[in-house]
Parts: sequence; structure tokens; C-alpha cells
Amino acid sequence: MVRPCRSARRQCSKHYYLNFWKGNLLVTVIGRDSEERTVQGVVGLAKAVDARITNTGERPDLANLLLRQPLGFSHPKYVRGPLGVMNSHHFDANTFSRFREGMIGTVEDCQVFVFRYTDNGACTETFNQITTSLNNDPKSMNHALTGHQYSSVSAEKELVVVERTGRYISIVIGHNQDKVTYTSNRLIEKLKSG
Repeated sequence: MVRPCRSARRQCSKHYYLNFWKGNLLVTVIGRDSEERTVQGVVGLAKAVDARITNTGERPDLANLLLRQPLGFSHPKYVRGPLGVMNSHHFDANTFSRFREGMIGTVEDCQVFVFRYTDNGACTETFNQITTSLNNDPKSMNHALTGHQYSSVSAEKELVVVERTGRYISIVIGHNQDKVTYTSNRLIEKLKSG
């Protein structure tokens, strides 16, 4: 890859990049130039890294639970931190900084988020933060809180249902109220059984 020069008087150097993946890991090795000796070194280093990566991991329990039928998650993503959530939706990063693991996907044309927390206290605190944030959002309307379930309608006319059960918070978002309610109820049943 050639990087552009900042000054016309400076000579740009060509960098040599090698990318490879193994299992769920992406490795990038970068050489400072594209000389044959550098390229051979980068390839040798990449082979050494490849040999040291052992993939013995198993699917996380949360993924096993949610990917079993009849829920029908499509386009699933397993996340372990707020960055994965931010790449999927415009949630406030501070609100979702304490979850242990999560799953994001689509069910019945609804966007679905499930977060598992290390304890009930962190889960309850996050649920309260979410409901307070949605209540204070001037663009959302029709707020309702019943027990551990909260719902509102977004500015985009999407129904948002947030529910807490045990150490889990589920969020289901969609335009079709019946599908959102049905999906949320099925999801909570599955979380309670798992």
C-alpha cells in the first residue's frame, strides 16, 4: 500500500501489509518498506504467528441459548463490550459499558439486543439508566413502565421494548407493534429458561 506524502519534497515509502485470519482472529503484519528482505520477514513472522494461534474455543453459552430454535436469530453478532454495540445502534456508550456479553441480531423483522450482566445490581442499574434516558428523550413518546418492562415509540415511529429478567436486559425495536411484542415475549421466555 502506498501512503500519500505530506510534502512534495519528501519521497513516499511503500509499506508492505499482510493480513490473514484464523478462526475469529484477524492478524495484520506491517513491513516498513516493500524490499524483498522485508517481505520475506513479514511473511515469516505471519507464519510464526499463525502457528502459535490455537483455536479451541467454543460458542459462548449466550449464543448457544439464543441461536437455538424457535427464536430464529438472523445476522447474529456476539459482543463483549460497548464498541460492538455502538457499531450496531446509536445507544449511549456509557449506558452499555458494564455488560458482560451480548447478542445482537434480527428476529421477525425486529432489531434485537440481549445483554447479560455479572450481577442483578448492575443489570437493574442499567435498566433504570435506559428507561430514564428514553423518558427524557423529547423525540420519544408513549412511555409505559410495567414491572420490569418499559416501552416507548421513537421519532422514527418504531416501538422500543426494554425488558429486564434476572441478569439479562433485552431490547426489541421495530415498526410492527405485534411483531415487537411477540418477539420480546418469546425472548424473555427463552432467557428465563436458559
